[in-house]
Amino acid sequence: MTFNLSKLERILVYAGFTALLVVLTFFDYSLTTSLYEPASFFGRIFYLLGEAPFQLLAIYSASLMLFFRDKTKSKKNTVLLVLTIALIVALSIYGGGQFTSYMNRLLGKPWHGIVKYALFLAFGIPYFLLAFPFAYWTKKKLSDNKLAFAYGACIVMAYLGILVLMNLLKMIAFRPRYRLLVQVYEGEALASHWRPWYAFQTLFAKSNYLSDLNEAGVNYAMDDFFSFPSGHTMNAVGVLGVAYLPVLFGKERKFSLPLRLVCYLFGATVGFSRVFLGDHNLTDSVFGFLLGVGAIDCAFAFYFPYIKKSLGIAQA
Repeated sequence: MTFNLSKLERILVYAGFTALLVVLTFFDYSLTTSLYEPASFFGRIFYLLGEAPFQLLAIYSASLMLFFRDKTKSKKNTVLLVLTIALIVALSIYGGGQFTSYMNRLLGKPWHGIVKYALFLAFGIPYFLLAFPFAYWTKKKLSDNKLAFAYGACIVMAYLGILVLMNLLKMIAFRPRYRLLVQVYEGEALASHWRPWYAFQTLFAKSNYLSDLNEAGVNYAMDDFFSFPSGHTMNAVGVLGVAYLPVLFGKERKFSLPLRLVCYLFGATVGFSRVFLGDHNLTDSVFGFLLGVGAIDCAFAFYFPYIKKSLGIAQA
């Protein structure tokens, strides 16, 4: 029984996508320009739904923590009970908020104020209803299983880690999205204001664009400068955590590898789709893919042994 990627799989994924990142660095601008198609149905579908599977997995995992926590009467159990319930609610509303924001943009931003925030909850309810019952079903199947709690904790840790790392890097890189640049510049001016992925400039560079944005009459938000890395891709490939589920049910050999391949394909597809709407360059997606795999890998390679030891789970 193992929750770790094999050495060969790590080499293929990390070395392969690092090499792809290096190669695409030389063709990033030209490929991003040629693929830009803001009306792309392919791009819109994965923009709307690309992060949803990992968000559902995070809610499911938090629910596992709730069901499989130590239920002895103690302050620790009470705190964990409150925290897991709060986490489930927060993740559900956050998922609904993401869906609302994406729908709002695709529909021309018709929702504002209290209506928009009310929809966070309205769209969050389906997230909860899709994930929580499956966790309850898992509880019935596995009974009292500490391994399930450890699994849930690792997925939640990876999800929160991706969320923090993603936003931190976005603020440090401060790479303008291609869709913003094409509203302001064209021709050589567009090429000169486009920045390679490694040219980090931080939030302080915002003033460099203000006069051009105001002159062009373009409405912008901070998110328009958060191209690198692709959060959608990081979250999409984070669904790789699903591939560890067969271990809990004793079906590792039969299902783990096919599930991992599907997860890798899904992450790559979402990453590629992000270029069509101009939200990301290809290098944003490749780097996001690497970070997403790395977050899941690190959670199970380093955090899982720690939590397994703290729960007294026997080595297997």
